[in-house]
Amino acid sequence: FCDMTFAYTPALRELALDEAEKQGVQLRRGVYLGYMGPSYETPAEIRAFRTLGADTVGMSTVPEVIAASHCGLDVLAISLITNMAAGIQKVKLSEQEVIDTAAARAEVLQGLVEGILARI
Repeated sequence: FCDMTFAYTPALRELALDEAEKQGVQLRRGVYLGYMGPSYETPAEIRAFRTLGADTVGMSTVPEVIAASHCGLDVLAISLITNMAAGIQKVKLSEQEVIDTAAARAEVLQGLVEGILARI
């Protein structure tokens, strides 16, 4: 079993925060809850996840982090949050919202990742 206490490398997290500040990109730290998918969560699940301390929920990242951590690799994860969770707003979730938000922020995310990689 893989110990997840330090799954995300603290030095890489600090480097990412520093690079984001340098670029004027707002990053927030939080708890990412990995959800199985391939569906959006229900409003009830979102309420439960919030009670558990989750700040955001997604269907990716966690399995990859577990595998990388198990292999002894340094890990940094950056999530581009593309939609509000089910039940937060009184609208139906849509894949188009995710696509549109990702497209609108792609350049900023690309610049941040390139800046971080240049410093590693």
